[in-house]
Amino acid sequence: MGVVNHDRDGYIRNGRVTVRVETDHGLVVRQRVGVKHWRGAVWCGAARLDGSRGVELVVGADRNKYVQYDIHGDPRRSFAKGFHVLTFKRASGLSTARTPAGTKVWWLTSPHGVRTGHAGDTDSFYHEWGWWRSKVNGQVRIQKRKISTGGAAGVVTRKTVWAWRHGGWHQASTGSPGPDSKYGGWHARGLPVW
Repeated sequence: MGVVNHDRDGYIRNGRVTVRVETDHGLVVRQRVGVKHWRGAVWCGAARLDGSRGVELVVGADRNKYVQYDIHGDPRRSFAKGFHVLTFKRASGLSTARTPAGTKVWWLTSPHGVRTGHAGDTDSFYHEWGWWRSKVNGQVRIQKRKISTGGAAGVVTRKTVWAWRHGGWHQASTGSPGPDSKYGGWHARGLPVW
């Protein structure tokens, strides 16, 4: 994997990454993807996310910064990260896999979420979301869990579940996770939570 346009500290303002993979049959395939506002290693890991044979490769795509001010006016920064998920298809080689909802970038927060506004104010918001992979009766499923607090709506939780069928994701259900649910990060073997 090669990275261009980064500074001495490893910060990528706006660059591209080339991911090269050698298949089981010795074929070398590559895919270039954009990376911006990223600090640190771009490589996240390899995991089985969909129901096809093989693993998907996960690399950084973007990072958004959120700021909340504490009661003393000091900033507390938190981040949401977006990732490219790359998959191999015989017909087209290495390509970017869209989320089950159809977006190009897979966004998530840390398990500590992101906060905006001023601590203690009624206009202070907290958000947390992540991706969870599981297998139920042999069927691969992925779910996106989200929680938001603040504003007129109060606490809002949501879980959307997709099932892998016939080579693609199909929405299986929506609802609210249980009261002891966790939300943020990756939850798939082979990927760090954050």
